[in-house]
Amino acid sequence: MASENFSNRSDQQECRPATVLVIHGFTCHRIWLTPTCRRLQRKGYRTDNWGYKSFFRSIQVHGDALHTHLVNDLATEERIDILAHSMGSLVTRYALSKGGISNLGRIVLIAPPSRGTPVARFVAPLIGGISKCVREMSDAANSFASLLPTSIPNDVGVVTAKFDHLVPNRCTHIDCERDHTTLWATHNSLLFSPQVTRLADHFFRHGRFFA
Repeated sequence: MASENFSNRSDQQECRPATVLVIHGFTCHRIWLTPTCRRLQRKGYRTDNWGYKSFFRSIQVHGDALHTHLVNDLATEERIDILAHSMGSLVTRYALSKGGISNLGRIVLIAPPSRGTPVARFVAPLIGGISKCVREMSDAANSFASLLPTSIPNDVGVVTAKFDHLVPNRCTHIDCERDHTTLWATHNSLLFSPQVTRLADHFFRHGRFFA
Protein backbone atom coordinates (compact mmCIF):
# COMPACT_ATOMS: atom_id res chain seq x y z
CA MET A 1 0.00 0.00 0.00
CA ALA A 2 1.12 3.56 -0.66
CA SER A 3 0.66 4.47 3.01
CA GLU A 4 3.26 1.90 3.99
CA ASN A 5 5.71 3.47 1.58
CA PHE A 6 5.59 6.73 3.54
CA SER A 7 6.13 5.09 6.93
CA ASN A 8 8.92 2.78 5.80
CA ARG A 9 11.26 5.42 4.34
CA SER A 10 14.79 5.63 5.63
CA ASP A 11 15.25 7.84 8.70
CA GLN A 12 17.87 9.79 6.78
CA GLN A 13 15.58 10.61 3.86
CA GLU A 14 13.82 13.94 4.02
CA CYS A 15 10.24 13.90 2.76
CA ARG A 16 9.10 16.97 0.91
CA PRO A 17 6.22 19.02 2.42
CA ALA A 18 2.72 17.70 1.79
CA THR A 19 -0.79 18.65 2.88
CA VAL A 20 -1.36 18.62 6.64
CA LEU A 21 -4.85 17.81 7.90
CA VAL A 22 -5.27 19.65 11.21
CA ILE A 23 -7.92 18.43 13.66
CA HIS A 24 -9.02 20.12 16.91
CA GLY A 25 -10.21 18.49 20.12
CA PHE A 26 -13.16 18.51 22.52
CA THR A 27 -15.15 21.78 22.96
CA CYS A 28 -12.71 23.47 20.62
CA HIS A 29 -13.11 25.14 17.22
CA ARG A 30 -10.86 24.99 14.22
CA ILE A 31 -10.18 28.73 14.48
CA TRP A 32 -7.97 27.92 17.49
CA LEU A 33 -5.61 26.10 15.16
CA THR A 34 -5.35 28.93 12.64
CA PRO A 35 -1.95 30.10 14.02
CA THR A 36 -0.60 26.55 13.71
CA CYS A 37 -1.84 26.34 10.14
CA ARG A 38 -0.16 29.61 9.27
CA ARG A 39 3.14 28.43 10.73
CA LEU A 40 2.90 25.18 8.76
CA GLN A 41 2.15 27.15 5.59
CA ARG A 42 5.28 29.24 6.13
CA LYS A 43 7.21 25.97 6.17
CA GLY A 44 5.81 25.08 2.77
CA TYR A 45 2.83 22.89 3.65
CA ARG A 46 -0.70 23.17 2.42
CA THR A 47 -3.17 22.88 5.31
CA ASP A 48 -6.72 21.61 5.72
CA ASN A 49 -8.17 22.82 9.03
CA TRP A 50 -11.02 20.34 9.54
CA GLY A 51 -13.78 21.18 12.00
CA TYR A 52 -16.60 19.25 13.65
CA LYS A 53 -19.12 19.82 16.47
CA SER A 54 -17.08 18.07 19.11
CA PHE A 55 -19.46 18.35 22.07
CA PHE A 56 -22.30 16.54 20.37
CA ARG A 57 -22.51 13.09 18.79
CA SER A 58 -20.12 10.24 19.28
CA ILE A 59 -16.46 9.86 18.37
CA GLN A 60 -17.53 7.21 15.87
CA VAL A 61 -19.85 9.64 14.08
CA HIS A 62 -17.08 12.23 13.89
CA GLY A 63 -14.63 9.55 12.74
CA ASP A 64 -16.96 8.44 9.98
CA ALA A 65 -17.20 12.05 8.77
CA LEU A 66 -13.42 12.41 8.87
CA HIS A 67 -12.92 9.17 6.95
CA THR A 68 -15.34 10.39 4.27
CA HIS A 69 -13.41 13.66 4.07
CA LEU A 70 -10.14 11.78 3.65
CA VAL A 71 -11.27 9.32 0.99
CA ASN A 72 -13.45 11.76 -0.97
CA ASP A 73 -12.26 15.36 -0.56
CA LEU A 74 -8.55 14.67 -0.09
CA ALA A 75 -8.13 11.64 -2.32
CA THR A 76 -6.34 13.62 -5.03
CA GLU A 77 -3.68 14.98 -2.65
CA GLU A 78 -0.32 13.30 -3.18
CA ARG A 79 0.25 12.89 0.55
CA ILE A 80 -1.71 13.71 3.70
CA ASP A 81 0.02 14.14 7.06
CA ILE A 82 -2.19 14.57 10.14
CA LEU A 83 -1.84 16.82 13.20
CA ALA A 84 -4.56 16.11 15.77
CA HIS A 85 -5.15 17.54 19.24
CA SER A 86 -6.74 15.77 22.23
CA MET A 87 -10.07 14.11 21.33
CA GLY A 88 -9.23 14.78 17.69
CA SER A 89 -6.64 12.02 18.02
CA LEU A 90 -9.36 9.49 18.90
CA VAL A 91 -11.47 10.71 15.98
CA THR A 92 -8.39 10.28 13.78
CA ARG A 93 -7.60 6.78 15.04
CA TYR A 94 -11.16 5.61 14.45
CA ALA A 95 -11.19 7.11 10.94
CA LEU A 96 -7.89 5.42 10.08
CA SER A 97 -9.14 2.08 11.41
CA LYS A 98 -11.68 2.06 8.58
CA GLY A 99 -8.81 1.85 6.04
CA GLY A 100 -8.83 2.82 2.38
CA ILE A 101 -6.56 5.89 2.72
CA SER A 102 -3.77 5.26 0.23
CA ASN A 103 -2.11 8.69 0.46
CA LEU A 104 -1.67 8.77 4.23
CA GLY A 105 1.69 10.00 5.45
CA ARG A 106 2.78 10.55 9.06
CA ILE A 107 0.70 11.40 12.12
CA VAL A 108 1.40 13.66 15.11
CA LEU A 109 -0.97 13.43 18.08
CA ILE A 110 -0.98 16.34 20.56
CA ALA A 111 -1.98 15.50 24.16
CA PRO A 112 -4.00 12.48 23.03
CA PRO A 113 -6.17 10.56 25.54
CA SER A 114 -4.92 7.38 23.92
CA ARG A 115 -5.93 5.25 26.92
CA GLY A 116 -8.80 7.51 27.92
CA THR A 117 -8.57 10.00 30.76
CA PRO A 118 -9.72 9.94 34.40
CA VAL A 119 -11.20 13.44 34.03
CA ALA A 120 -13.73 12.13 31.52
CA ARG A 121 -14.61 9.27 33.86
CA PHE A 122 -15.26 11.72 36.71
CA VAL A 123 -17.43 14.15 34.74
CA ALA A 124 -19.31 11.56 32.67
CA PRO A 125 -22.07 11.18 35.31
CA LEU A 126 -22.66 14.94 35.09
CA ILE A 127 -22.65 15.64 31.35
CA GLY A 128 -22.30 12.23 29.73
CA GLY A 129 -26.03 12.19 29.03
CA ILE A 130 -25.80 15.15 26.66
CA SER A 131 -22.25 14.57 25.41
CA LYS A 132 -21.68 10.92 24.54
CA CYS A 133 -18.04 11.51 23.64
CA VAL A 134 -17.27 12.41 27.27
CA ARG A 135 -18.22 8.88 28.31
CA GLU A 136 -16.22 7.54 25.37
CA MET A 137 -13.05 9.33 26.53
CA SER A 138 -13.15 7.70 29.96
CA ASP A 139 -10.20 5.61 31.09
CA ALA A 140 -12.58 2.82 32.13
CA ALA A 141 -11.56 -0.55 30.72
CA ASN A 142 -14.68 -0.81 28.53
CA SER A 143 -14.70 2.76 27.17
CA PHE A 144 -14.52 3.60 23.48
CA ALA A 145 -11.02 5.08 23.91
CA SER A 146 -9.75 2.00 25.74
CA LEU A 147 -11.10 -0.37 23.10
CA LEU A 148 -9.87 1.50 20.01
CA PRO A 149 -7.29 -0.43 17.94
CA THR A 150 -3.79 0.68 18.94
CA SER A 151 -2.09 -0.34 15.70
CA ILE A 152 -1.58 2.27 12.97
CA PRO A 153 0.55 1.24 9.96
CA ASN A 154 2.09 4.70 9.58
CA ASP A 155 4.62 6.57 11.73
CA VAL A 156 3.00 8.10 14.82
CA GLY A 157 4.57 10.76 17.05
CA VAL A 158 3.08 11.99 20.34
CA VAL A 159 3.58 15.43 21.93
CA THR A 160 2.38 15.91 25.51
CA ALA A 161 2.32 18.70 28.10
CA LYS A 162 4.13 18.53 31.44
CA PHE A 163 1.32 20.41 33.19
CA ASP A 164 -1.63 18.66 31.58
CA HIS A 165 -4.36 18.13 34.18
CA LEU A 166 -6.88 16.94 31.59
CA VAL A 167 -4.88 14.15 29.97
CA PRO A 168 -2.08 12.82 32.22
CA ASN A 169 1.09 11.80 30.46
CA ARG A 170 0.58 8.13 31.34
CA CYS A 171 -2.66 8.18 29.32
CA THR A 172 -1.06 9.50 26.13
CA HIS A 173 1.06 6.53 25.11
CA ILE A 174 -0.02 4.32 22.23
CA ASP A 175 1.58 1.00 21.35
CA CYS A 176 2.48 2.02 17.80
CA GLU A 177 4.15 5.36 18.64
CA ARG A 178 7.54 5.90 17.04
CA ASP A 179 8.48 8.94 19.10
CA HIS A 180 7.12 10.62 22.24
CA THR A 181 8.13 13.94 23.78
CA THR A 182 6.88 16.24 26.54
CA LEU A 183 6.89 20.05 26.45
CA TRP A 184 6.80 22.61 29.28
CA ALA A 185 3.16 23.47 28.58
CA THR A 186 -0.48 22.85 29.48
CA HIS A 187 -3.10 20.90 27.57
CA ASN A 188 -4.47 23.89 25.69
CA SER A 189 -1.30 25.97 25.41
CA LEU A 190 0.05 23.24 23.12
CA LEU A 191 -2.49 24.48 20.57
CA PHE A 192 -0.65 27.80 20.24
CA SER A 193 2.93 26.61 20.69
CA PRO A 194 5.40 27.35 17.85
CA GLN A 195 7.51 24.51 19.23
CA VAL A 196 4.71 22.04 18.48
CA THR A 197 4.76 23.21 14.87
CA ARG A 198 8.53 22.78 14.67
CA LEU A 199 8.35 19.29 16.15
CA ALA A 200 5.51 18.29 13.82
CA ASP A 201 7.42 19.59 10.80
CA HIS A 202 10.50 17.56 11.77
CA PHE A 203 8.43 14.44 12.37
CA PHE A 204 6.57 14.75 9.06
CA ARG A 205 9.89 14.99 7.23
CA HIS A 206 12.02 12.54 9.19
CA GLY A 207 9.77 10.29 11.26
CA ARG A 208 11.14 11.58 14.58
CA PHE A 209 11.02 14.81 16.59
CA PHE A 210 14.73 15.46 16.92
CA ALA A 211 17.75 14.76 14.74
